Parts: sequence; structure tokens; C-alpha cells
Amino acid sequence: MFNLNIIEEIFYGNIDGVSTKPSQVYKKACEKKLKLYDELKARLQPDTQELFENSVNATQDSYAILEKERYVLGFKTGVLIGIDSKDC
Repeated sequence: MFNLNIIEEIFYGNIDGVSTKPSQVYKKACEKKLKLYDELKARLQPDTQELFENSVNATQDSYAILEKERYVLGFKTGVLIGIDSKDC
């Protein structure tokens, strides 16, 4: 088939692909998330803050993995659509 490493390298920005900028809607959602994070962390007891941080980090790690997998899947799907459409 084809090498997934090049797709992942494009995903990570190591190879120039299509450049995108986050939308205003996304930026606003991130600001809200950060505000809620700060508010929640401030209310935690010191002994639970590390557990909270570990939970947040694990969630971020799982989202990063999912985002990469979805990117690769979308890329593969686009290639297959391109191959299929050449016969049209």
C-alpha cells in the first residue's frame, strides 16, 4: 500500500502540507476550557491537584492519538476517493 509514516509526518508538520489556522470558534472554545480548568484547579485541595493534572494529561494524550488516527483515516479516504474518481 503506501507508507503511513509520510502521512504522520505531514500531520506533525514536519512536511509542508496544507496549512490551517484555528478558527475563531475553536479559539473561543479553548479559552472557555482554560478558564474552567483554572477555576476547577483552584478549588481542589493540594493533595488532589496532582491526580487532576494526571487525568487532564491522560485525556490530552488520548485526544492526540485519536486526532492523528482520524487524520490518517481521512487522508487514506481522500486518496481512495481520488483513485476512484479517476475513472469518471
